[in-house]
Amino acid sequence: MGEALTKPVRGAINVTFGPFNGYAYFFHEDGTYSRFNRLTCELEYYAETAASWPGWPAQWKFPQAALTWDNEFAYFFSGPDFWRYDLIKDQGEDWTKEVATYWKRWPAQWRDRVDAGLWWGYHYGQKARKAYFFREGQYLRYDARSSVEGVDQGYPLDTRANWHRWPDRAPWNHVSAAVDWGNGKAYFFSGMEYLRYDKFTERVDEGYPRPLGEFIKEHQDKLAAERKSLLFEDQVPAGARPSFVRAVRALATELELRPNWLMASMWMESGFDPAAGLAAGNFIGLHQLGLSLIYQLWGKSALGGVPFDQLTPEARRKMAEAFAALGFDQIQVVAAWLRGSFKSIKPKCRSFDQLRLIGFGGAGLAQPDATPLAPVVARGNPRYDLSKDGKLDVAEFRAAVFDIIHAKLQAKPLVDSEVRHALG
Repeated sequence: MGEALTKPVRGAINVTFGPFNGYAYFFHEDGTYSRFNRLTCELEYYAETAASWPGWPAQWKFPQAALTWDNEFAYFFSGPDFWRYDLIKDQGEDWTKEVATYWKRWPAQWRDRVDAGLWWGYHYGQKARKAYFFREGQYLRYDARSSVEGVDQGYPLDTRANWHRWPDRAPWNHVSAAVDWGNGKAYFFSGMEYLRYDKFTERVDEGYPRPLGEFIKEHQDKLAAERKSLLFEDQVPAGARPSFVRAVRALATELELRPNWLMASMWMESGFDPAAGLAAGNFIGLHQLGLSLIYQLWGKSALGGVPFDQLTPEARRKMAEAFAALGFDQIQVVAAWLRGSFKSIKPKCRSFDQLRLIGFGGAGLAQPDATPLAPVVARGNPRYDLSKDGKLDVAEFRAAVFDIIHAKLQAKPLVDSEVRHALG
């Protein structure tokens, strides 16, 4: 069952890149760190920080703050200085530098330290990549865009006054660590407590803060719930449900995914309508597979091996209708597509948004947040282009995945919150 999170957290990072993909790391005052497996929801181990993070500054026992940056670097802070760790090279820099000198528009009264950092990623309201820093009941917002990089105008501001439902008691006048969970939720730590913040409702979730010892249990509970029933399985017709759910679970085990990710992906694509897209005839079925892909995976043998580009419009229409008629047995074709995709894509899929990226050919999978996706992706999928500028990078895509879920479920806020939590 793994370790328990029993030590106060002084820094936290959540990474979806390279060898760190699928893990969150918590740093502690005794000079150790712990690794949390996002897939199994287990705290796998504690280890010595200095011995495990190459280049760790010899004068530092622990970081006073930590955050990732564009899912490419991790920054650590201690006193007036910071240090950068390259997540691509898995190697730290051979320097520490002064925060106030290198972080633009940094306030003079914050020169001596920062208490916590939080990589926010794509900010829905600001339409840009942002980070937050916290100190003594105040916070800064930092713009990550190179053209305007720096602390935003008007900061610092009061945390309790601007982060809705923020606890009005000790120890929450101080934040010791914070981490974005990638599903529209962020976690904050202070002393032996933690809380969960919703980026869509812009408030602390009901029932928080909680004792730090419940953090691991919170995530293991969602796996226990997944073992009992899957998200949206009640939307599958009763007659087809048992065999379909078994197939989804088996595929998830085979590909090392969570079955809820597969269910939510099909729900987003088709609402579990096997005939979805049939009228248009380009993308069809439970997972909106392209017609040429359906031909390669399923229809080729039935059509006598005739090349796809030689099929008449009538033959393509009949193939599409026959595929729709498969109903929920389409899961076997979806499985064949995913197996092929996973063979050709090297990074393992370790999050729901990464599974969604595979549906777009895997471009950007386990890449830094600033990695641009092909222009055709933005043009062909305007719902993902949150900034409405005809461009799309990994950070915006990841944010859009959960923005779409929130939009579909916002009339049921409790369901929306729990679905996003289950997928995180």
